[in-house]
Amino acid sequence: MKQLSLDEIQKLEFDILKEFDRICRKHNLRYTLAGGTLLGAVRHKGFIPWDDDIDVAMPRKDYVEFLKIAPKELSIAAYKLHTPYDSYSRFSYSKLMDTRIVNIEFPHAVQHELSLYIDIFPLDGMMGNETERNRRKDRVDKLDKRLYRLKSAKYRKKEEKGIKKFIWSLLTLLNMLYPKFYLIKKLDKMVMEYEFDTSDYVGSIIGGCGGYREMIKREEYEMIGSVEFEGCEFMSMKNTDLYLSNLYGDYMKLPPVEDRKQHENYFYWLKDTLKG
Repeated sequence: MKQLSLDEIQKLEFDILKEFDRICRKHNLRYTLAGGTLLGAVRHKGFIPWDDDIDVAMPRKDYVEFLKIAPKELSIAAYKLHTPYDSYSRFSYSKLMDTRIVNIEFPHAVQHELSLYIDIFPLDGMMGNETERNRRKDRVDKLDKRLYRLKSAKYRKKEEKGIKKFIWSLLTLLNMLYPKFYLIKKLDKMVMEYEFDTSDYVGSIIGGCGGYREMIKREEYEMIGSVEFEGCEFMSMKNTDLYLSNLYGDYMKLPPVEDRKQHENYFYWLKDTLKG
């Protein structure tokens, strides 16, 4: 296997993003670049030079439709859609993956969670009252973390020793006792109470890039903009300035050199047996 450089990682992720964009445009599905990817587009016209991931977000209606059609539309055999409803999934959002790539961050995880990917976050609605929004976000976060811990237990118990191994073993057993998909269905029901297109505020309530700071008025989140990213045009929300200011403050100012770091423990390798 060959270790990939940051430039190679970015190139492969960009290819996945272009495939995602192609499918969305073909089927008139809305999305926006999000988080550090949108920051990179606005500030650098592409990747933040030291960044190694891509985030996009879609209104829930479009997100659900994408999950239905993508497996039939993907034009590259190595590309696979990884969703919260896959039995092996630990995440409450989806990923579009290039399965030719191996990520050794989690040595005991299943292969489908070790591939190079872009993150796809659903966008849901929220009520107008800030206090109620924050309370609801807290409830969602607690359930989301509970889901992740339970789903991660069978991997973590292989990596830990002593009391930690015992605790993760108990969580593995507890996970087996739950009806299949119980927690993810409960989480979906909670976040889908308010629709994106009829809510006062919207944001990536599950997962996402900025937590409370990401929730903004729906009219500012309309997918009517576009941004340049690595020489191509991609969809974006209308008010990128408000979104990025909420997340990063003075987002056009570069961080100190010592903070310009690639994500820790992300090492990707190209499998020799899956070239091309």
